[in-house]
Amino acid sequence: IVPIMLSCVIGTAVCRHFKKESLDTVELAKAGINLEAGKERNIMKSIRVGDVMIKKPETIPEHMTLGQFADFIASTRHTNFPLVNSKQEMTGIISVQDFMGVVFEKDLMDLIVVKELATLDVITVTADDDLDTAMKKIGYRNIEQLPV
Repeated sequence: IVPIMLSCVIGTAVCRHFKKESLDTVELAKAGINLEAGKERNIMKSIRVGDVMIKKPETIPEHMTLGQFADFIASTRHTNFPLVNSKQEMTGIISVQDFMGVVFEKDLMDLIVVKELATLDVITVTADDDLDTAMKKIGYRNIEQLPV
């Protein structure tokens, strides 16, 4: 019995070296499910961004002054806002953190527009992307939200 057990162990080790999937997992691998990635990651890959995104985010006109922005953020729970131009096209993102650097400069509140403080090079995702892709992009720049 020992020689048979030893040959089975050696045969299994050689097979796993050349082919990662077993007979049980080969169909799952063909379907795009990676068992080594973990349950959470596979769940993230199965959910589309369009299914969980905020459909109508609060937007800020790019010509809004800092004083107007200060009044606006006092009445909202969000911390990041897409900037839009007169055609309602996104031109950047402004966050409360961007604003905090000048919040005590009262002389500038009516002189500076939010576009001057905003991030104009914005990373985006599409509604068809999966959440795993979105999370990688969020981790890449250490940001809290992604525009779709």
